[in-house]
Amino acid sequence: MQLQCSVLGKDVEITDTAIPVISPYWRLKRNGDWTLLCRYAAGQAEYSMVSPLVGATLSLMDGRLAFRHLCLIVQYAHGFENLEAAEDFVTKVILAANKECDAVVAMTPELEPFVIKMDPLQFTDDSSKSQQQKRPAATLCTERKPWH
Repeated sequence: MQLQCSVLGKDVEITDTAIPVISPYWRLKRNGDWTLLCRYAAGQAEYSMVSPLVGATLSLMDGRLAFRHLCLIVQYAHGFENLEAAEDFVTKVILAANKECDAVVAMTPELEPFVIKMDPLQFTDDSSKSQQQKRPAATLCTERKPWH
């Protein structure tokens, strides 16, 4: 069964009352310090790497918030000076995610059972962990030499 999805910014205009949601065919995954936005389909390797800031913003698009409410949360969470700056940022995130694909769509009742709720903190960089010294992934020196 193929779900009908209206792509925001292409099929449907981005308005204050539009409810953005990540398409059921796409997933967000944490990959080290970055976030992967990847297509959830067998045999396809379609993905985009996005920053933690964009990943956290995309994770808020779970079909519960209208565009305006989403922008208010993004303004507060990301420290934008005004609502217009947050609206501009969220619009750019949606348009970038939909530039070559259909990752952010308009919420409809038929999509509700397929929407995945995500924790935005999962996609942000934990500054307390990044300040700790990390063990290198590989040995720095394989040959031991005596110090002179």
